[in-house]
Amino acid sequence: MLQLLQQTQGRVAPTAIICYNGNMARGAIDTLLREHYRVPTDFTVVAGDASRVCFEEEPIITNAGPSPEKLGQVAADLLLRSTGADEESFTDLVLASQLHLGETSATPVRGVGARRASIQLPTN
Repeated sequence: MLQLLQQTQGRVAPTAIICYNGNMARGAIDTLLREHYRVPTDFTVVAGDASRVCFEEEPIITNAGPSPEKLGQVAADLLLRSTGADEESFTDLVLASQLHLGETSATPVRGVGARRASIQLPTN
């Protein structure tokens, strides 16, 4: 998160940060707040899952994903029905997802009329 903030200094910064899961979103929010940014006024932050961390602390994180409980039930059912055959090693599942609007998303104020910005963070 700090790399993103450093890369955008003096440039048009993204208005939203889409995180893989709630833990990453919580870390991004904590960093933004520590650096004196306002969430969601300066940055919208959302999570790609509906894990507990999205709901347990303030601000409540806007998130989208399947119910963790339902995912666990389906995974347990797959394990119980498994015979151990190699062709059963990988199973694609499609579970219904829900959008939970929290306190970390809003229409960007500074994004009106601004050009789009996309920044790739290094993977190392």
